Amino acid sequence: MYEIAARYCATRADIVRQIHTALDRLGQPDFLSELQGQLLAAVADEYRADLILDLGTGPGNSAAVFSIARPDAAVHTFDLEEGWPEAQRKLAITPDNVIAHVGDLTATDFTPIVGRSGAVVLFWDAHGFDVAAHVLGHIMPLIADRRHIVICHDMSHVHFLPEIDYGGKPFWRGLSHYGSWPGATAMTVLGWTATNVDQIIPILDFCARNQIEFSSFDADIHLTRSKAEIDALGNQLGILPLPAVHMGYFTMEAAGPRRFPAARHP
Repeated sequence: MYEIAARYCATRADIVRQIHTALDRLGQPDFLSELQGQLLAAVADEYRADLILDLGTGPGNSAAVFSIARPDAAVHTFDLEEGWPEAQRKLAITPDNVIAHVGDLTATDFTPIVGRSGAVVLFWDAHGFDVAAHVLGHIMPLIADRRHIVICHDMSHVHFLPEIDYGGKPFWRGLSHYGSWPGATAMTVLGWTATNVDQIIPILDFCARNQIEFSSFDADIHLTRSKAEIDALGNQLGILPLPAVHMGYFTMEAAGPRRFPAARHP
C-alpha cells in the first residue's frame, strides 16, 4: 500500500487537493479521516476501478472521495438512511457518477450492478452479520474472478493500541452489546486486528478458508517503512505526523480455492 500511495501522490496532486477540499467541506472526519480518504482514492486510482461499491454512505465522505478519484466509474453507495443529498449540498460540485441506494443492502441483488465491470473496489463500512453474509456469499462470487479489492473500515492494528489489557471490562460480545453504552466491553483482538465490528469474525473465517491474507494498511505503511519514508508520504499528503490508518483489505485475485458461504438472496 505504501507504493500505491506514493505513486498516487506523485501523479495525482490535483486529486489530492480536491479530496482535501471535499472532506473539509463535509466536515465529518470521525466517519472517515483524510488519510483514509486519500488512501481510498489511491487504491481506486491504482486499480483503475470502473465500479465502486461503497457500503455505508454515512455523511458521504467515502462516496465523495470515490467520485473525485474515479469520475468515470459508477459509484454505488448504500445506507439505511438518506445521507447523500446533504453531502451534495455541502460539496461545491455535484458528482454525477454517484448512485445512492437507501434501504437494507442485504435485500439488494448486486448481479445487475456488477454487470460487466472489469475492476471493482468494495469499501466495507456497513456492519453486522447479515451484511457480512451478503458481501461474502452474494457479492464476492460476482467479483472474485475480476480485478478487485475489498477495503474494510474500523480495523485497527494492535500495534497502535495503548495496551491490550481488558481494562477491567468484559470480553467483546458483538457490536450491539459494545455500543449499548460507551466502552461497555473491551474491543476484540484477533490476529493483528482490534475492532468492535461483527464482520471481523466472518472476514477472518472467509480469508482462512480461501487461503488468502487479511492485510493491514498500517502494517504496509507504518510497520514496514522507515520514519523518513513515512514522513515523506505525510509531507506529500499534507498530513503530519501521519496517523494510523485503521483499515484492512483482502482480495481473492491470487486465491486457489473459491469457497463462499450461503447468502440470503433477495
